[in-house]
Amino acid sequence: MERKKAFVIPFPQHGHINPMLSLARELVHNYNYDVNFYGLEDRREAIQSTGATYQEFKYFDMKNFPSMPDIIDVFGYQLKVTHHELPSLFEDCIREQPDVIIYDFMSLHGKFLVNLVRKKKCLKRPIGVCFTPTFATKPGIFPTHEEWSEITGNSFWMALRIIWLFFLQMLLSLKFRLNIWNTMKFFSETDDLNLIGISPEFQPKREHFGDEFEFIGHSASNELRKAKKIDNEKLKHFLDATNVVNPNFDPSKKNEKILIYASLGTVFNDNKIVFDKILEAYDLFKSKNSFFQTRLVMSVGQKVFDQYKNFKCPNDIIILPYVPQINVLEKASLYVTHCGMSSANEAVYYAVPVICIPMAADQPFVAKRLCDDLNLGLRLQPFDFTPSQLCEGIAKVLNDQSFHKRIYEFSKLMTKYNGGKVAAEKINKTVEKINKKLN
Repeated sequence: MERKKAFVIPFPQHGHINPMLSLARELVHNYNYDVNFYGLEDRREAIQSTGATYQEFKYFDMKNFPSMPDIIDVFGYQLKVTHHELPSLFEDCIREQPDVIIYDFMSLHGKFLVNLVRKKKCLKRPIGVCFTPTFATKPGIFPTHEEWSEITGNSFWMALRIIWLFFLQMLLSLKFRLNIWNTMKFFSETDDLNLIGISPEFQPKREHFGDEFEFIGHSASNELRKAKKIDNEKLKHFLDATNVVNPNFDPSKKNEKILIYASLGTVFNDNKIVFDKILEAYDLFKSKNSFFQTRLVMSVGQKVFDQYKNFKCPNDIIILPYVPQINVLEKASLYVTHCGMSSANEAVYYAVPVICIPMAADQPFVAKRLCDDLNLGLRLQPFDFTPSQLCEGIAKVLNDQSFHKRIYEFSKLMTKYNGGKVAAEKINKTVEKINKKLN
């Protein structure tokens, strides 16, 4: 049986790569695909564990990625990198002739590649699969124009930045002779198959999204991402001393040892002031709630971790650049999170109540959905909240078991989906269906 070929082209960050790992593994092992999965060195091992071939992006350097970027920063950076990355990706396509190109919805370089390959009549037309690991969007529906303005702003400076973005887009389109001039409109375009990596119950305004969107559910493979060995001895001690409480929450059992986990993800995690407030709030909570046996695990990223090198952690606190998140969430009673969709999916999957501190991008939308609509936690303003407010939030969530009960019930809805398996099945069916038409 002839093996089919797939390219997987994500936006090279953990929260975008992780949800695509399980579909890659399914394609390799169950559907006879050779998969070229692009990424950066920090995800090489995870990518190779799927059976896919790791291909390194040649020109992405996340050290040069803007600090605390908004959507204009992200698109602007990608447009600049794509000038150099796209010819390399195109050469790979000429050589490999993939049947399908699966790209992350934020991967402009992936979307451009699909368009460029299809423009060349001498090449096999690849099936295009847009994979969205967060909410599906429709201009004017979700987010609304008002909600979008809250994220982008309406200032004169923002208008100038959007004009600059159009200029970068124009240069790229002229260089590669692509009829694409509006980056924001191009970003919203659908493809042959459009997979949404959340459950339909989680999607805001689901009734407005038609059959062109396939809601496949949580797709990040916990099996692939769970650490088999905990290298840090203090973290290992914390986890060994705490019972597994998630996702099978039992309200009749009182959990005496409370593990609080705090992380701002891997992109917007270099704001030490927020972590300082979390530490202060934790100290306040301990002073007012001495009957709790608590421990705090903070994952802060390498840049902030270096700033804490002279900080002496008490016995009940550990600060690390990164932690094996799945291992921690299994035992956490509360997750203080930035509310990136990958982390939100995992919090819901493991039924861990949340306190959301959304920093940027889609995080405010995710936080509102989790906290305002579904009442699975509490939401704070990222730069305006006080340690006292966070302390009160911690006490409220830990003392009110209704938060845990609600997220446990929502978790049961989510665990009925197997996103990676469904995604691979739908991709293979689409490839076979379109290839049959062409033949």
